[in-house]
Amino acid sequence: DGTKLVTGGIFAMGSDGVNDEESPRHRVALRPFCMDTYEVTVKRYAACVDKGACTPAHPDKTWCNASQKGKDDHPVNCVDWKQASELCAFEGKRLPSEREWEYAARGGAEQRPYAWGAEPPDGRSCYSHPGTCVVGSYPAGAFGLHDITGNV
Repeated sequence: DGTKLVTGGIFAMGSDGVNDEESPRHRVALRPFCMDTYEVTVKRYAACVDKGACTPAHPDKTWCNASQKGKDDHPVNCVDWKQASELCAFEGKRLPSEREWEYAARGGAEQRPYAWGAEPPDGRSCYSHPGTCVVGSYPAGAFGLHDITGNV
């Protein structure tokens, strides 16, 4: 379903006291940017591999979706940053920055605990499901984005 425009704004990135990688919490300003409405599926990633623009997902784990039958509509996993960047370049896009991803996942300046709000994740994401779920199985959260919290 393409991409969604994420309005820019100012938000408090990170958290205090959770872990050193997220501290200290600090204010960040972002310009508007676009993000894919849905996660990249195994099928979508395979199309990039078939064209020679992407390298195959790492099949070294039994839980890697690309090495399992019936997972074409599940999110691709077992890819590294370089492989994700290859897909983005193939599609004329780029990976979001850490700031952009956190802003989108938290509803921008709303600072939601989860993309959909403050309610617990059960029934709202693929949070406690064994493995992954079909992309878009749950309603969109902030900015109309699906699965930004709780699938891969």
